[in-house]
Amino acid sequence: MCDAEEHMIAMNLASFKALTPTKKFMETKNEMRNLSYSNDGFGMVVSGEDVIFVYDLNEGTKVKSIECMKYGVGVVNYFDKDLCLHTSNSQKIVEHHVRLLNIQTKAYVKYFLGHTKTVNGIVKKPQDPPNFLTSSLDKTIRFWDSRTYENIRIEPSLYNRLFDDLLDNENAALVMDALLKRLKEGFPIDKLAERLILISGLSRFELVIALMSDKDREIIKAISEYLTPEDAAIVRIKYDFLLFFFRCC
Repeated sequence: MCDAEEHMIAMNLASFKALTPTKKFMETKNEMRNLSYSNDGFGMVVSGEDVIFVYDLNEGTKVKSIECMKYGVGVVNYFDKDLCLHTSNSQKIVEHHVRLLNIQTKAYVKYFLGHTKTVNGIVKKPQDPPNFLTSSLDKTIRFWDSRTYENIRIEPSLYNRLFDDLLDNENAALVMDALLKRLKEGFPIDKLAERLILISGLSRFELVIALMSDKDREIIKAISEYLTPEDAAIVRIKYDFLLFFFRCC
């Protein structure tokens, strides 16, 4: 087994363009909606409308499929070696729970209730494994303890404190707004995709985007219009949670 720490790839546009698929999994025609990696980087779970696919990235094989016909699958998060978190498919059932699923037994362990609208993000805390954060269209973020059913609704005024001294949603919006203005002034588009990939590499970026307003997301959509089809495909790898904002190739 290789050491992930010794095989890091630099975060730049050239690195992404150099990547080529060595294997394709074609077992379903379902839409692939979300994916998440295990803590060691050798496992991956993928949500596909009403099924979760589990992969061994070290061997390059599909380990199993877990059907979720009743609830469907929206967002999925590889919680630990044997567990994953997932939301329901809003097109299949109208409820807003987060479920903890045992990957080995294919049985649900716990249900986390609290959100009142679609849950659109799940982020675990590597330094604090039992806990995780969720964001929702009900405009709240909740902090959960997986060992219990308890959760804390984080007040909007405290959101930026989640990011400590890292990029927060307000600063991210300012960066995107400034980038759009530069593009309108003639900023070289050959550097655009690389800039977007660098920004997306910042810590907790998915949660940052989840907190952006609709107006700020429209700015990202406007920026995407400057991308070539080739670069748009590369950027989507990092902005998959904003897939609908980017043009199809």
